[in-house]
Parts: sequence; C-alpha cells; structure tokens
Amino acid sequence: MHGTADDLKEFSIAIEVFDRTSDYDPNIDAIVRVEARRLRSKLKAYYEEAPGRDDPVLIGLRPGSYVPIFRWLEKQSEDRKEDGAAIRLGVASVAVLPFVNMSPEPNQEYFCDGMTEEIINSLSQVEGLKVIARTSTFQFKGMSVDAREVGRRLDADLLIEGSVRKAGDQLRITAQAIQTESGHHLWSEIFRRELKDVFAIQEELAQSVAGLLRVHMSSARATARLAP
Repeated sequence: MHGTADDLKEFSIAIEVFDRTSDYDPNIDAIVRVEARRLRSKLKAYYEEAPGRDDPVLIGLRPGSYVPIFRWLEKQSEDRKEDGAAIRLGVASVAVLPFVNMSPEPNQEYFCDGMTEEIINSLSQVEGLKVIARTSTFQFKGMSVDAREVGRRLDADLLIEGSVRKAGDQLRITAQAIQTESGHHLWSEIFRRELKDVFAIQEELAQSVAGLLRVHMSSARATARLAP
C-alpha cells in the first residue's frame, strides 16, 4: 500500500488489531478512524470527570493520527477565583493553547507554533493580563481537553485557542477566547490571508488577537466600575 505515514499506520492497525486482510481498503472500511474517534471521545470524557481531572498524565490522539501522545502535567493551584470576578476587574490570567494545524501538510505545524508564540508575546504587553508561559501551555498540544479543565490545571481565567487551514496560497485562521470558569466564548474571529510573508502574517494576527482581547478587557473594566 502507498500513502502517507498515517495511511500506512491505519493499514497496519486494521490488519494487526482488527484482523483485516491485506486487501483492506480504508476508503471502504473506516473501522480504524471510527474507533479512533471513539477513543478520543472517551479520553475527553475521562479528563472532564473525576478521577481524570486530577490525573497527572494526559493521553491524547492528534486528529488524523493514531499514535498516542503522553503529557505529564505540572500540579496547579486548586485555589480558583469566583466566577468571572478576575475578568470583571480587568486582572486575569490567560493561556494561549497551541494553534491546531487543520491542513494535510505537516510543515504547517511550524507556522501554527510560530503563530502561538507571537500571540503569547503580544498578550504579554496587554495591561491587566498575566500570560501563562509557553512551556506550560504547550503540554496540551494535540490534546482534546475541555476548556474548563485546562483552565483549572493552568489556573487560567481565559484561554486563547485556534486553528489554521491552508488551501494553496490561502490561509483561513480561526481564533477564539474562552472563559474557563463557564466554558463560554468571549469572542471568536476568522482571519483570511494570502500566504506571502509568513512572519508578517503571524505578527499581524497576533496583534489583532491582542487588540480584540484588550477591547473586551476594557469593556469588562467599564462594566465593573458601573456595577453597584
């Protein structure tokens, strides 16, 4: 069988695990992908409930991949602020999760990681934000974990996450901010760009994300001052 490394891995799993024959065709029999999706769903559910929420080892499968990823998480503080209090007062901690590569090209991972780092750097300059270090947020790379659980583990009030899709020279980048206490979106934006200068795009998008968050933080401060 010819194909990518993941195609060959799927073929091998079908034969070795599910007793398929050498004429196995993944386009006809999708058992490997179906079971992989089921496993991702079960892992996500496990880490959202006890005892998974306190499990120091995080196991995940990247979308489209069948090789498990293991992360040993740092122990985080159990002290949480009241729902939305930090954001209303304009003093919040934010974690930028690694942007997800939704394109078939593996080398897009570099672009996604670079985008994530640019956003971290830009947010570090926003007044009233405490930005979680890259070394802490990148332990969730490739993982499917509920935003509330990530916030609890990182002691973060806000999460920034997103994805990158590439078609030819066109990029479609989605970014969103999530309140970890409630799991609700603070905002979500889609950016469409033509792939010319990679570094310029990363810098522009990072500044846009920082600007959006700065506006929402300012609105939160104004609301807090007007509240009785």
